[in-house]
Amino acid sequence: MNKISVNKLSEYLQSDAFRRRRIIEEQKEPLEFIVTRYKYAKEAMIEYLKTGYNIDVIDKAIEKLKKKKCFTDFEKNDRKNSIEALESFLEVRIPELLLDFSLSKPKRRLNLLENGLHVSFP
Repeated sequence: MNKISVNKLSEYLQSDAFRRRRIIEEQKEPLEFIVTRYKYAKEAMIEYLKTGYNIDVIDKAIEKLKKKKCFTDFEKNDRKNSIEALESFLEVRIPELLLDFSLSKPKRRLNLLENGLHVSFP
């Protein structure tokens, strides 16, 4: 059975022919190892939202990243970019209307099977 994530499917639907071909190739033969960038920054942003927009969460994450020892160019670059991402994130002004919403995870993972294509939702 063929598989595709909902993110890739939505990208596919909005792409030109060349990019569509690449997406199909990537789905047929996915990379075995994909490095996650901004992992710590993403976690801090999620925690910020979960704690009701507590700026201390972001500030602590930035401080922790500044103190983090890096051994490779990738780690150094990721640390630098993660700090920049968190600093930029602090500048985002969330509309007042959205501040009343709370975050929750779905109770179960959503899946869709259509004409032999399995679409997964993150």
